[in-house]
Amino acid sequence: MNIFGALFAGTVLVLNLFLPLAKTKNFNYWFERGVNSKSPGEQIECYTEAINLWKESIGLEKKAEAFYGRGFAYASKNFFNEAIDDYDIAIELNPKYAEAFAGRGNVYYLSGRSEDAIGDYNKAIEIKPDFAGAYNNRGVVYDDLSLYDKALGDYTRAILLKPGYANAYHNRGITYFRKGQKEEAKSDFAKAKESGYIYLQNITDADQLLK
Repeated sequence: MNIFGALFAGTVLVLNLFLPLAKTKNFNYWFERGVNSKSPGEQIECYTEAINLWKESIGLEKKAEAFYGRGFAYASKNFFNEAIDDYDIAIELNPKYAEAFAGRGNVYYLSGRSEDAIGDYNKAIEIKPDFAGAYNNRGVVYDDLSLYDKALGDYTRAILLKPGYANAYHNRGITYFRKGQKEEAKSDFAKAKESGYIYLQNITDADQLLK
């Protein structure tokens, strides 16, 4: 399975692409620079600066977002221990931070800690019942554990919550394919492709199924 095609689908920062021209070097400046950077290394530096410049007047939720952002960047560089540490702090600062639970779940999954990942996805869904990405990512773990019916249920729920969800169609197609339900797999791969998914070449026989 193409892990990165499936993961992090619902765990993203909200981007503010219109930064002010005056680059005052305070928490907000470094935080926004981290959000808008496409380099994980630069993101880590920016969020670290933001965390160091945080003041109580900014609020704990914003501080949690900075730790979440740095955790996401660490995960992108496969620094899993550092990512988990930052997600832990983000959750401690904001126990209702669904995205932080999902982000930590992603890292647990990539670290081979499937049960811990499921636990975090469960918590993310409990906090945010319409979190399509958490359903999708939990489905990935269920699929890897050969719990195919549970995986199908999660992918279907993700698609209901987010129509046109290419990753979920792709992943559900894989599970159908593994169950031998080739017509259903073919249909989902086609829908994933129509919705913009570009990794079908990574699926065994996917191109043949689409013909």
